[in-house]
Amino acid sequence: MIDLTHTSKVKGAWLYVSDELSELVEELEEAETKLKSLLIPFFRSVFSKFHQNRNVFVQAINCLAELDCLFSLSILAEDTSHGPMCKPVVHPYKKG
Repeated sequence: MIDLTHTSKVKGAWLYVSDELSELVEELEEAETKLKSLLIPFFRSVFSKFHQNRNVFVQAINCLAELDCLFSLSILAEDTSHGPMCKPVVHPYKKG
């Protein structure tokens, strides 16, 4: 027979737990606490390294953005539905 302990009443239902379940919940909570204590320094290290090399990432993102733009323009220029070739109009950048 399993010994059950009354824990609470929720929406008209009585909630019970066994000693084994209580121990498992406690172990899980301890494991989650340990995981958090290990993850925080790890993430700090990762973000610190990322921050130290942010210029490299910014340059890479800018290169990818330019390649994306050029690739899109090449697809547009290849479209022969409007004739043999189309030429996009590129306007100068204006702030605000």
